[in-house]
Amino acid sequence: MSAMSASDKEKTIVEESSSAGHVEEDPNAEFGGTDARKALEKKLLLKLDLRMSIMVFIYILNYVSVSLY
Repeated sequence: MSAMSASDKEKTIVEESSSAGHVEEDPNAEFGGTDARKALEKKLLLKLDLRMSIMVFIYILNYVSVSLY
């Protein structure tokens, strides 16, 4: 059995679905393709990680501030 690459698998899926009478749209097309979507997701995750780390830091400062009194 030969190993298929990811792009070969995608082509096979698209060919099978188009032979069924309808064409599947690429869900990544809205974001400019797979690579653009991955870059956008990475950027979003970085933004979320930074904001959450700030929230954790504020929470810890609040806890220390309240425990001092």
